[in-house]
Amino acid sequence: NSGGASLNPEIGIFFTALGVCLLQRYGQIEAAPVISCKSQDRTKLHPVGPAPAGLDVKIAEDGASLARGVIVMNAHAQHDDSHRDALPCRSPVSLMLHPYRLCLTGQAWYLIARPTAGDQPKTYRVMRFQSIRMKDVAAEVPADFSLDEYFGNAWSVYKGEKSFDVEIEFTPDAADLVTETVWHKTQQVRRHEDGRVTLTFRVDGLNEIVWWVLGWSGRVKVIQPEELRELVVEKLTQAIAMQQENKLQESTE
Repeated sequence: NSGGASLNPEIGIFFTALGVCLLQRYGQIEAAPVISCKSQDRTKLHPVGPAPAGLDVKIAEDGASLARGVIVMNAHAQHDDSHRDALPCRSPVSLMLHPYRLCLTGQAWYLIARPTAGDQPKTYRVMRFQSIRMKDVAAEVPADFSLDEYFGNAWSVYKGEKSFDVEIEFTPDAADLVTETVWHKTQQVRRHEDGRVTLTFRVDGLNEIVWWVLGWSGRVKVIQPEELRELVVEKLTQAIAMQQENKLQESTE
């Protein structure tokens, strides 16, 4: 999955030359999430491949993609927002990087690399590169670099400076669904007699997990830390204000 945009052919050629097999696909959460996907015997960079068996796809008159089949969900059961990371730069920047690792996390590829102007590696989302050119200079990669240590207990890919013990309580109607998945390597589950379930985690930073919590709105309660609870309230308050503003505008038109 190329993260909401088509794969830049130049980027595809670059990683193919490194021996990385890129199988571009197209999909949405409602389609669980695949609508089409290339296979290893169809490696052209431009197309996103055929639709899987059991799925009918067509283009509507307004240009929208219409999908019908057994893999299409009726609604959002929950929202995995692990892909919500720092906003991209508004204008392109030129970087010279020493690549450390290329990794697939969630539904996106990330490059861990150290810019020549700095002394620490950073995380870059591959689909945000407009172009890549290999230099005639050997990359400097520390022999003791550990991807596990780099990510630490980040909820997804961006490690915060502060660690938090997170405790979240889910309503009985969400208990079975939320415990079907191991969301984090530190996850612990505690079930209650009335059907509620409590999940605990040890995470580095709150900017990623807050979006995951928001995806369970109405069925989740943050027990701790207070900082996470305040972030959830802040985001929900902003969302309510936006909806009320839209409703007010519609009533005055």
